[in-house]
Amino acid sequence: MLNVGLLWHMHQPYYVNPLTKTALMPWVRMHAVKGYLDMAEMARRHPQMRLVFNLTPVLIRQICELVKGEVKDLWEEWTAIPAAELSPADKRNLLENFFKANWDNLIRPNPRYHELLARRGYDLGHISIDSIVPSFSKQDYLDLQVWFNLAWCGYTACAEYPELSELKKKGRDFTEEEKKRVLGVHRRILADILPRYRSLAESGRVELSTTPYFHPITPLILDTEFAHRAMPLAVLPPRFSWPQDAESQFRLAIE
Repeated sequence: MLNVGLLWHMHQPYYVNPLTKTALMPWVRMHAVKGYLDMAEMARRHPQMRLVFNLTPVLIRQICELVKGEVKDLWEEWTAIPAAELSPADKRNLLENFFKANWDNLIRPNPRYHELLARRGYDLGHISIDSIVPSFSKQDYLDLQVWFNLAWCGYTACAEYPELSELKKKGRDFTEEEKKRVLGVHRRILADILPRYRSLAESGRVELSTTPYFHPITPLILDTEFAHRAMPLAVLPPRFSWPQDAESQFRLAIE
């Protein structure tokens, strides 16, 4: 018999600008409504599986900060702008950024989303976004705002919030109210992620592990010369050794 241990590593770097208290990238929220939620549900539905989930402290921190409203989500703010009030710069920003999803899995299966991508073009290196901004209507931009957030909603999100499946079936001509509903679901899921994993751990269905606080390569903090153990011929930068920082990373993780 073969015993296999599965460890799922969940990590996001710290996206928050500490001066403005703003998350500059949306991936904590997006992965919460997709993979993090789906994996918790799979663990709940298959108790015979033995899984370990590694949640990095810097991920947990960002979830807590977003849930408590201690930081702003910049991309959520971009989504919340009424389509009728988008400036030319706002529109350019949406066309540049709101197709940042897996094209094969999240965009092409949704005809309206894929239609908007095809009209924008696939290769930003050969596109003048400023020149195509006027060719998109107010409804196009509104549908793009909705689809970027809707497409990231995973199987469990759609099962637990049927309105998401209804909106995916609707496909186009979304309203501002429907956009608010999608963002509201995102917020509810984000607030529920850590309690779900806590419940799974307390029930014995999964184990939880963690890492030093910012998920550093700890041996290199202790001494960069340790790299020669794996790469004896490597040319390294000037030696760096700061074990105090490694100790702080462990202490902060425990806290």
